[in-house]
Amino acid sequence: MKKIIILCICAFVGIFDFAFADSTLNAENIIFNAAKSGLAESLKDPDSAKFKELYIGKKRTFPADNEANESTDVLYVYGLINSKNSYGGYSGYNMFYIGILYLSDVKKAISIPSDSFIYSGQEDDSVAAEQLFRERCSK
Repeated sequence: MKKIIILCICAFVGIFDFAFADSTLNAENIIFNAAKSGLAESLKDPDSAKFKELYIGKKRTFPADNEANESTDVLYVYGLINSKNSYGGYSGYNMFYIGILYLSDVKKAISIPSDSFIYSGQEDDSVAAEQLFRERCSK
């Protein structure tokens, strides 16, 4: 009898803990998946994309410019991406960021490809590129 009671308590605690942890992880996964798919669209071989060290940076609020007169909150996901180049070889991990519009009420994330950047370190103005990363990706 004691074993059954202990088993029930453990199961209840496990389910309770999982329910609260899952909501945070689920939102994070939704945001990361939107970032991955948004970035992959711009690659020569979208299926070859490998991501690591993904983080959600600070939220930026943009002023209202719509009929509802509501401001827009954009999250920035940043990390490292590696993908195949034109020759079929991986080019090495590069830093990236991408803006994500997260709609928490419907648990949906929309990537903003026009507000994204993959930094290979070979840009003409690397100082400006690094400044973009500091602005968008700080926590």
